[in-house]
Amino acid sequence: MNLEEFRNAYLEAQNGLGNDLQTLINLTRTLTELASRLNDRAESIQANYARMNAVVEQFLNEQENS
Repeated sequence: MNLEEFRNAYLEAQNGLGNDLQTLINLTRTLTELASRLNDRAESIQANYARMNAVVEQFLNEQENS
């Protein structure tokens, strides 16, 4: 392998690594967005359960008092 072939192979490998790095960055952004959405959903579910528990407790209290 002469110097020019080495340089071309090096630049090609460097370009490939750059593409792989950009792919990883994009995947990281996507995964971060998905994790945020999942967290929002989990918080929503917790809020819904809390509200449901309050409604059930209120109903039971009304039944006890009537």
